[in-house]
Amino acid sequence: MSLRCHLEDIIAFYPNVLNLRVLFPIVSDLEDKRGLLGKLRHFAFVEAAENSCTFLEDLCPTIPQLVRANIVGNLNFANPGLVSYADVVNRLRESYLKGGACGNETAVALPAVIPASETDPRCRGSIRLDTKRLEDVVRSTYEAWSSSGAHHSKSHEAVQSVRSANECLDAVFEEFGIMHGSDDQDRCLKVEASANANDAPVIVAPLKQ
Repeated sequence: MSLRCHLEDIIAFYPNVLNLRVLFPIVSDLEDKRGLLGKLRHFAFVEAAENSCTFLEDLCPTIPQLVRANIVGNLNFANPGLVSYADVVNRLRESYLKGGACGNETAVALPAVIPASETDPRCRGSIRLDTKRLEDVVRSTYEAWSSSGAHHSKSHEAVQSVRSANECLDAVFEEFGIMHGSDDQDRCLKVEASANANDAPVIVAPLKQ
């Protein structure tokens, strides 16, 4: 975080630079541990925190739009709204439960959710970024692009608006549900009862092909 602060101090001397403040980047691939969802899925526990997040597949297409509009300075590059870690775990659990049972399985444990605490050293708290500037810029640049007649050309396309964090999460888990739904018996999932009531639920998932 201190490195980011120094970077933003330096950028103040360069009026032609755009600094995108990416926070807890998310990709739709839940197996990718570089993204927040992939990390949460493989943790032993997560805190019941809520954070602003950057859905990369949703926001990265806006970057050319921002550059063409000569947007500079520090810009909070996150989707509106907050991502609840507890909600993510619940969505994962629901997605797995819908799968049903099948063969060729291996056990995977979902993280347990602990209450957010300012005194617990395991907890990092919640961060909320103001995304109004990003939303306004994307909307205004799209309107300018559309009214200029440039939309008739495929060389430059523009994003109309920034989706909320909840909308992006819905899209991610809708795709996840299609990939792991009960219609495909070779990729279905089920939940096994934990031996200890305090343990995280154990998910039985198919082995990777």
